[in-house]
Amino acid sequence: MLIVLFLTLATAAPESVLPITSANGKILATGVLLDRFTVLTAAHAVGSERTVVFVTCGKKEMAGAVTRRATAHDLALVTLYTSCNDVDVSELATTDPAAGESIDVVGYPSRELTHSSGKVQGYTLLALKNFRMGNGLFWLAMILGADVRPGNSGGGVYSQNHKLVGIVHGFSESIPGKPGVAVPLSAINQFLSSTEEN
Repeated sequence: MLIVLFLTLATAAPESVLPITSANGKILATGVLLDRFTVLTAAHAVGSERTVVFVTCGKKEMAGAVTRRATAHDLALVTLYTSCNDVDVSELATTDPAAGESIDVVGYPSRELTHSSGKVQGYTLLALKNFRMGNGLFWLAMILGADVRPGNSGGGVYSQNHKLVGIVHGFSESIPGKPGVAVPLSAINQFLSSTEEN
C-alpha cells in the first residue's frame, strides 16, 4: 500500500523552490533557484526563449527571462535581471536516487507552497510525443511515488538530506495510475554542462 502525504508546509520545504508567474500574474510553473540569478524549471511550462516571467524571491517579485531550453530533457533556465538574495539556493545531489529511496516533492501547484513525501518508484523511458513535445524521442524519467499536481511542473524533487535529485515534469499518461514523473539529476547535470539546445 502506497501512502502519500501532501501538506502545505512552508517551513518543511527548501526555500529555493519559487513560483513562476506570467506578466498577468498567472501561475505558470515552479522553479528551483540554482544561484542568485538562475532558476531551473520545466521547459513546457514557461514558453519559448526570451519569454519574460516573474519569480517570487522571498517577498519580492523579480523579472527574468527564459534564456535556455532543452526540449529533450524538458528543462529550461530563467535568468533573473536582479539578484535573488532573500532565499537559499538548492544544492545538487551527487547521484540519482535508487528505487525505494525517500524523496520530497516541493512546488507551487497553487499560490501556496506544497510538500509531498514518498519514494522513487523506479525509472522508465517515456516518449516525448506523450507530452506533446516532439516525435520519436525518448527520455529517462524518474517515477515518483509522491503526489504531483498541475502547477508542480519545474518544482524540486529532494533527497532526505535536502539535495536536489530531480525536476518535476508532470504526469505519465503511458504508465498505469498516471504517476508523477521527474527529470532525474543525471539529465539535469547533462543539461547544465551543455551549451547546446535540443
